[in-house]
Amino acid sequence: MSVLKLDIHQTTARALFDQRQLYLQQPLVEAQLLLISELDLMRHLQVLRDCQSQWPKAQDQAAIFLQALGQNPKQQDPDWICETLLAGGPEQQALVTALCWQPSLLTTAKLVELYQQQGELRPLLFDLWRHRRDQIPTGLTSAAELRSQDISLQSAALRYAASHPEIGHDLFLPYFRDLHSSAPGREIPGQLLAAALWGSLLRGTGRIYETLWRGIERENEPAALYQLLRLGALLATPELPDVIRQYAKEHPAEAAELLALHGTKVAIDTLADLSPTTAAEPAFQAAWLWVSGDQLQIEPRLQLVGKQTPSNQPSAQDWWHAQRDQLSGEQRLLFGQPLSLERVRIIAGLWGGRYSANLLDLLAWLQKAPISTTERIPFSQRLRLLNSQGGQA
Repeated sequence: MSVLKLDIHQTTARALFDQRQLYLQQPLVEAQLLLISELDLMRHLQVLRDCQSQWPKAQDQAAIFLQALGQNPKQQDPDWICETLLAGGPEQQALVTALCWQPSLLTTAKLVELYQQQGELRPLLFDLWRHRRDQIPTGLTSAAELRSQDISLQSAALRYAASHPEIGHDLFLPYFRDLHSSAPGREIPGQLLAAALWGSLLRGTGRIYETLWRGIERENEPAALYQLLRLGALLATPELPDVIRQYAKEHPAEAAELLALHGTKVAIDTLADLSPTTAAEPAFQAAWLWVSGDQLQIEPRLQLVGKQTPSNQPSAQDWWHAQRDQLSGEQRLLFGQPLSLERVRIIAGLWGGRYSANLLDLLAWLQKAPISTTERIPFSQRLRLLNSQGGQA
């Protein structure tokens, strides 16, 4: 192939990678757009591999991804892969995406060696193993191994363990046992508590609601509080919308997402009351799309007298006013219909973006079992896994 045609394939592949990254940064994006983008990207990567394309040293995310997947496997340099993982930053994440797309780039055994040699990579490796559904030595997730590690490693390991049903409940229980008792116990950071409770929930453990509520009441760290509130929204705990209303004062975008995920009448009432805040309007647009299945208009709280906003779409408030009495107190809405296991499975196959992680976790929660797909793998692979064995692949 001529140098000119090869350059066209490289340039187009870079553009498609960047396009996919932009899609994934959106709260919600139609699956068809992702599928078309991924299919075109894979075609160009295959041409580059067939031509045994030579790549200069990669300098950005797209170049890292293409250097990993656009080369003939025999040309791959495992040392370069390890060095890029150690370098951190966006380039590291681009390589993680490549390793999720093509696990053979670095085998599980090689990653375990890296785990033993490079302590700073251990949380990242647990996340990578979770996305790839790798089976790792059981000793790496033993209670004795984890309790001596830092918080980020423990939480990543718990997230990995939660997605593997063969790992029993005993790993998670010590992280929240003290919250069942009125006696003072050791403080468990919120991010560990959220990960442990999630693992327990997927194993059918009771008494989670009270424990979760205690964790929310005592948590002050923003990222950890978000994780606990998100867990409460997945479960649609009745008291949560009032808490999210207060949380919205400092975190309006996250509050909109959580209220939509909760999906009950009281949560959508709260969403309508809070819509919009100027800084977070895109998040509220996405939240109403999640609730209604339509692109609704958000009316400003204070409109100038006589000012009209021409639109073919109803306002979010008008739509909710027309729909509200059709929803019972405990029902939840998802894309305009009552939430159910089958409804979540359908929507998870139709929409990607940041909020798709919520869809996948909803699916796992409703079927009371982990699912073998995450938001990091190609969408075409997600569809195959969701369609196999009724979504319990």
